Amino acid sequence: MGSIARERVGRKAPREPSLPSPAAGRGSPGCAHLRDLAPTHAIVNVDENRKEDVEAIESFAPHVIVTHPEER
Repeated sequence: MGSIARERVGRKAPREPSLPSPAAGRGSPGCAHLRDLAPTHAIVNVDENRKEDVEAIESFAPHVIVTHPEER
C-alpha cells in the first residue's frame, strides 16, 4: 500500500509536515481550490458545510458523501 503522503488529499488539521496542505476545514471549503484538486470523492457534513458549497462540490466531484452527527 502506498503512502498517503504521495496522494493529493483534503483534510482537517492537525497538520503534519509530511502531508499536503489542507484543502478544507470548518466553514467554506474553498470550492475553487477543491476543483483544482480534481477529487473523485468528497466528504461533507451538514453542520459544517453550506448547502451552496455542497452543490458546487457536487458539480465536479462524482462521489459526495454527506455525514450528519448522531444525537446520543
